[in-house]
Amino acid sequence: MATVDAAADIRLERVTGTIGAIVHGVGLDERSPVIAETLIRALHEHGVLFFKYPEGVTEEQFTGFSELFGELEGPYRLSMKKQSTAGYIDAEHVPLKASRINVFHTDGTAFESPPQAAMLALVELPEVGGGTTWASMYAAWDDLSAFDQRLLDELDVAHNTKRLPFLKETPETVHPAVIRDKTTGKKALFVNVNYSDRIVGMGLYKLEVDTADTV
Repeated sequence: MATVDAAADIRLERVTGTIGAIVHGVGLDERSPVIAETLIRALHEHGVLFFKYPEGVTEEQFTGFSELFGELEGPYRLSMKKQSTAGYIDAEHVPLKASRINVFHTDGTAFESPPQAAMLALVELPEVGGGTTWASMYAAWDDLSAFDQRLLDELDVAHNTKRLPFLKETPETVHPAVIRDKTTGKKALFVNVNYSDRIVGMGLYKLEVDTADTV
């Protein structure tokens, strides 16, 4: 069922039972602090927000709209060694399959301070397929047994770029295996296939990865 935020006149239409909401009632040129606060809250509650602008989005609009969610980072620090001159991953220069974009991941967890979120805009939409699959790490945590929750709640995980040797930088940092979202207060499992390497102090539980492509 859709919900309405009367203060900002924003309607959130849930996509699934665990993650995602389509946002209605927000224009590309909106810059209201009330709207920004509402969208940030919605992002942390629903995990993914979808906006539909059939007329298209310019680069300036995309950048301006992104600033509603906070300070923007510069070009992605883990950019590939070969890419377009604009600093973006470009399929004409880099085979996307090799970049592991089609493998479950959270951007930037190898950094000490990972970004709050990533924003994507469709440039070329295929006639069939091309969808992106999203996962709720709130739901992943809730679905664990009480034993696994107690085990993981006190552990740390090392994140690095060992599985991504084509990247320019090779940082490594340690994050808790379980985090608590400051906005919602919910716990979330904080691991991902691309960057999570091992559980600190538990060599026997080194995170093994199935290298098969996801669908």
